[in-house]
Amino acid sequence: MQIPDEHVGIRLEDMLLITETGYENLSAFVPIEIADIEKVMAEPGLSDAMWKAGK
Repeated sequence: MQIPDEHVGIRLEDMLLITETGYENLSAFVPIEIADIEKVMAEPGLSDAMWKAGK
């Protein structure tokens, strides 16, 4: 993924679990489109919960 205006390039790789019968893509749920990534980043996360708890 490239963001030419910001001179940024990002390489996304899948996390695969190899089994005796094949493989399982453990990162299949991770968004890869910019709009989808931005949507997830806008959601409250673990750091938000810790900040609210006073940590």
